[in-house]
Amino acid sequence: MDGEIVRSIMKSRLRVSILRYLWNRYPDKTYLSEITRGIHSDPSNTRGALVGLLPGRWDTELSLVSIGLVKKLQDKKHTYYVLNGDKIQDAQDILNLVNHNITLEVIME
Repeated sequence: MDGEIVRSIMKSRLRVSILRYLWNRYPDKTYLSEITRGIHSDPSNTRGALVGLLPGRWDTELSLVSIGLVKKLQDKKHTYYVLNGDKIQDAQDILNLVNHNITLEVIME
């Protein structure tokens, strides 16, 4: 996984919380409102961490969906989010780093 992506996620408690929440729900998909309640955040910040769209606050290219850790699924009426099954190992590695409180300097060396 790209160092910039790891750094981006590790610097954001909200992205880590979302990743952890979706990890615990995998393989079930979930609504934005469920994620928001589950991590005790507000909808705009949760959406920003997931998909970006708030320039200067949440960059789209570093959002969880853009980097591929989370999939955004849509049908005619609803939008769901689910951990990307193809990136399970990357998600697990990031969560292990967070759980073991390893610093980025050690990872990047």
